[in-house]
Amino acid sequence: MSTNKKLFLTTILTIMISACSNLYILNETGNMPQSRKIEQIVIGQSTEKDVLNRLGSPSAIDKFNGKSYIYMSSKIKSVAFYKPVEVERNVLTIEFNKNDVVSKVSRLSKADGEEITISLDKTPTSGKELTVWEQIMGNIGRFNQPLAK
Repeated sequence: MSTNKKLFLTTILTIMISACSNLYILNETGNMPQSRKIEQIVIGQSTEKDVLNRLGSPSAIDKFNGKSYIYMSSKIKSVAFYKPVEVERNVLTIEFNKNDVVSKVSRLSKADGEEITISLDKTPTSGKELTVWEQIMGNIGRFNQPLAK
């Protein structure tokens, strides 16, 4: 076998073996402040402005039950063409009282989460379902009518 053929086969074999490697990509997303900054938040003393100055903007703000800042981060592992898998999730929730002073700080991880199954059911709506033809013909004469005085 010639030297060029050996070199070619060696190159092809190396490419094929490296394609089967178990390399993966770890994507980190979100905005989770450092632990030392979180420890500076004091329940009953730190204000909303203090939290923003120390931790930065939250990932989300919950205004339904009082006011809460939510900081979230996750790590997602991707291997070749397989479905990405979330390997780590962290959630920090800071709740404020009516005077915008911190009342509660809680941390959650992926272990605290629950799997939710998506329902494919449809909510029935009232009214008549019109066909495309009924919609087109139903609008004839409704536009450009003189305004009533």
